[in-house]
Amino acid sequence: MNENLHNEVSYNLKVWLTAVILSPFITVVFNLFTSADVAGMFMLAGLMIFLGVLYSFLCFAIASFTTYSLLRYSTFDIPVIKGLLLVLWLTMAALLFWSVDINWWKDEATLKIALPYVTILSCALWFYELRKPNAD
Repeated sequence: MNENLHNEVSYNLKVWLTAVILSPFITVVFNLFTSADVAGMFMLAGLMIFLGVLYSFLCFAIASFTTYSLLRYSTFDIPVIKGLLLVLWLTMAALLFWSVDINWWKDEATLKIALPYVTILSCALWFYELRKPNAD
């Protein structure tokens, strides 16, 4: 894999896995205040990670291709590219939650899962380094 392609895939892999792995544990921590079933909460986190990877892998692939295209074929600076990727990732996340529950933004249980996910996803997009490709 060439170094430039590695940059896009590595960046999106970090963003994607940070959101998919960290958000279930944030959800569990918040739910521990209202539930005494600690074992059940951690089983829920494991299920959320499994389903998160399964359902959002296509989003990772789309984001990687989009990142590759934006870095190669646009004149946008990195902050603008990250802003566009944020819109893309949040739109894909909303569509994923919508595919599971059409009224997900009205359901408190789904919001308890969605809000940590989109918050961590947004932070991860800005936290990890994304570089313009080297001139070949």
